[in-house]
Amino acid sequence: MTTNLASIVDAKNIFILQNNDISKKQILENIAQTIADNADINFKTILSALLNREKMGSTVIGHGVALPHGRVEGLSAPQLVIIRLEKPIFFDPNNEEAVDIIIGLCVPIDATDAHLQILSSIAKKLSDVNIRNELRKAKSAEAIYKLFL
Repeated sequence: MTTNLASIVDAKNIFILQNNDISKKQILENIAQTIADNADINFKTILSALLNREKMGSTVIGHGVALPHGRVEGLSAPQLVIIRLEKPIFFDPNNEEAVDIIIGLCVPIDATDAHLQILSSIAKKLSDVNIRNELRKAKSAEAIYKLFL
Protein backbone atom coordinates (compact mmCIF):
# COMPACT_ATOMS: atom_id res chain seq x y z
CA MET A 1 0.00 0.00 0.00
CA THR A 2 1.34 3.40 -0.97
CA THR A 3 2.41 5.72 1.80
CA ASN A 4 3.89 8.35 -0.50
CA LEU A 5 2.04 11.59 0.29
CA ALA A 6 2.28 12.94 -3.25
CA SER A 7 0.62 9.80 -4.61
CA ILE A 8 -2.57 10.31 -2.56
CA VAL A 9 -2.99 14.06 -3.02
CA ASP A 10 -5.52 14.91 -5.71
CA ALA A 11 -6.42 18.47 -6.75
CA LYS A 12 -10.13 17.56 -6.89
CA ASN A 13 -9.98 16.83 -3.15
CA ILE A 14 -8.64 20.26 -2.21
CA PHE A 15 -11.02 23.00 -1.14
CA ILE A 16 -10.62 26.64 -0.16
CA LEU A 17 -13.71 27.58 1.82
CA GLN A 18 -14.72 31.22 1.99
CA ASN A 19 -17.62 30.85 4.41
CA ASN A 20 -17.30 32.14 7.94
CA ASP A 21 -19.94 30.03 9.64
CA ILE A 22 -18.66 26.50 9.10
CA SER A 23 -18.47 24.13 12.06
CA LYS A 24 -16.15 21.26 12.84
CA LYS A 25 -19.01 18.83 12.20
CA GLN A 26 -19.64 20.36 8.77
CA ILE A 27 -15.95 20.08 7.92
CA LEU A 28 -15.91 16.42 8.94
CA GLU A 29 -19.06 15.88 6.87
CA ASN A 30 -17.38 17.53 3.86
CA ILE A 31 -14.35 15.26 4.26
CA ALA A 32 -16.56 12.18 4.64
CA GLN A 33 -18.69 13.08 1.60
CA THR A 34 -15.64 13.70 -0.59
CA ILE A 35 -14.12 10.36 0.38
CA ALA A 36 -17.47 8.57 0.03
CA ASP A 37 -17.84 9.95 -3.49
CA ASN A 38 -14.27 8.97 -4.46
CA ALA A 39 -14.16 5.52 -2.91
CA ASP A 40 -17.79 4.42 -3.23
CA ILE A 41 -18.01 3.88 0.52
CA ASN A 42 -21.01 4.79 2.65
CA PHE A 43 -20.83 8.39 3.91
CA LYS A 44 -21.97 7.40 7.41
CA THR A 45 -19.23 4.77 7.70
CA ILE A 46 -16.56 7.37 6.96
CA LEU A 47 -18.11 10.07 9.14
CA SER A 48 -18.40 7.59 12.00
CA ALA A 49 -14.68 6.71 11.73
CA LEU A 50 -13.74 10.41 11.81
CA LEU A 51 -16.08 11.23 14.71
CA ASN A 52 -14.93 8.21 16.72
CA ARG A 53 -11.31 9.30 16.34
CA GLU A 54 -12.20 12.85 17.42
CA LYS A 55 -13.79 11.45 20.59
CA MET A 56 -10.44 9.85 21.47
CA GLY A 57 -8.69 13.21 21.52
CA SER A 58 -7.93 16.35 19.63
CA THR A 59 -6.55 16.09 16.12
CA VAL A 60 -5.29 19.69 16.25
CA ILE A 61 -1.54 19.36 15.75
CA GLY A 62 -0.61 23.01 16.24
CA HIS A 63 0.23 26.06 14.13
CA GLY A 64 -3.39 26.34 12.94
CA VAL A 65 -3.50 22.79 11.57
CA ALA A 66 -5.94 19.95 12.29
CA LEU A 67 -5.51 16.41 11.04
CA PRO A 68 -8.77 14.48 11.46
CA HIS A 69 -8.23 10.88 10.44
CA GLY A 70 -9.58 7.38 10.71
CA ARG A 71 -9.42 3.83 9.51
CA VAL A 72 -12.42 2.79 7.44
CA GLU A 73 -13.88 -0.65 6.78
CA GLY A 74 -14.20 -1.32 3.05
CA LEU A 75 -11.78 1.38 1.93
CA SER A 76 -9.21 0.00 -0.52
CA ALA A 77 -6.66 2.84 -0.58
CA PRO A 78 -5.77 5.92 1.48
CA GLN A 79 -7.86 9.01 0.78
CA LEU A 80 -6.78 12.56 1.56
CA VAL A 81 -8.87 15.75 1.62
CA ILE A 82 -7.29 19.18 2.13
CA ILE A 83 -9.40 22.11 3.32
CA ARG A 84 -8.08 25.62 3.74
CA LEU A 85 -10.40 28.03 5.51
CA GLU A 86 -10.36 31.75 4.79
CA LYS A 87 -11.35 32.36 8.41
CA PRO A 88 -9.95 30.09 11.15
CA ILE A 89 -12.32 28.20 13.44
CA PHE A 90 -11.94 26.57 16.83
CA PHE A 91 -11.81 22.91 15.87
CA ASP A 92 -11.53 21.58 19.41
CA PRO A 93 -13.34 23.22 22.34
CA ASN A 94 -10.48 22.21 24.67
CA ASN A 95 -7.84 23.81 22.46
CA GLU A 96 -7.64 27.58 22.33
CA GLU A 97 -5.88 27.58 18.96
CA ALA A 98 -8.02 28.24 15.89
CA VAL A 99 -7.28 26.23 12.74
CA ASP A 100 -7.46 27.15 9.08
CA ILE A 101 -5.69 24.17 7.52
CA ILE A 102 -7.48 20.82 7.81
CA ILE A 103 -6.08 17.64 6.31
CA GLY A 104 -8.59 14.79 6.41
CA LEU A 105 -7.19 11.30 6.03
CA CYS A 106 -8.91 7.94 5.84
CA VAL A 107 -7.12 4.65 5.29
CA PRO A 108 -8.23 1.02 5.01
CA ILE A 109 -9.07 -0.57 8.35
CA ASP A 110 -6.00 -2.86 8.31
CA ALA A 111 -3.50 -0.22 7.14
CA THR A 112 -2.06 0.63 10.55
CA ASP A 113 1.53 1.13 9.36
CA ALA A 114 0.54 3.11 6.27
CA HIS A 115 -1.79 5.23 8.42
CA LEU A 116 1.03 6.16 10.79
CA GLN A 117 3.50 6.79 7.96
CA ILE A 118 1.09 9.10 6.12
CA LEU A 119 0.24 10.99 9.33
CA SER A 120 3.96 11.41 9.99
CA SER A 121 4.58 12.68 6.42
CA ILE A 122 1.76 15.22 6.74
CA ALA A 123 2.95 16.41 10.16
CA LYS A 124 6.51 16.74 8.87
CA LYS A 125 5.44 18.72 5.80
CA LEU A 126 3.21 21.03 7.84
CA SER A 127 5.87 21.59 10.49
CA ASP A 128 7.57 23.81 7.89
CA VAL A 129 6.43 27.39 8.50
CA ASN A 130 7.08 28.25 4.83
CA ILE A 131 4.74 25.49 3.63
CA ARG A 132 2.03 26.64 6.05
CA ASN A 133 2.43 30.24 4.91
CA GLU A 134 2.23 29.21 1.24
CA LEU A 135 -0.88 27.13 1.96
CA ARG A 136 -2.50 30.16 3.58
CA LYS A 137 -1.62 32.41 0.63
CA ALA A 138 -2.69 29.93 -2.06
CA LYS A 139 -5.58 31.16 -4.17
CA SER A 140 -6.47 27.85 -5.84
CA ALA A 141 -6.66 24.12 -5.26
CA GLU A 142 -3.99 23.71 -7.94
CA ALA A 143 -1.58 25.95 -6.01
CA ILE A 144 -2.15 23.90 -2.84
CA TYR A 145 -1.76 20.68 -4.84
CA LYS A 146 1.66 21.79 -6.08
CA LEU A 147 2.81 22.42 -2.49
CA PHE A 148 2.20 18.75 -1.70
CA LEU A 149 4.11 17.38 -4.68
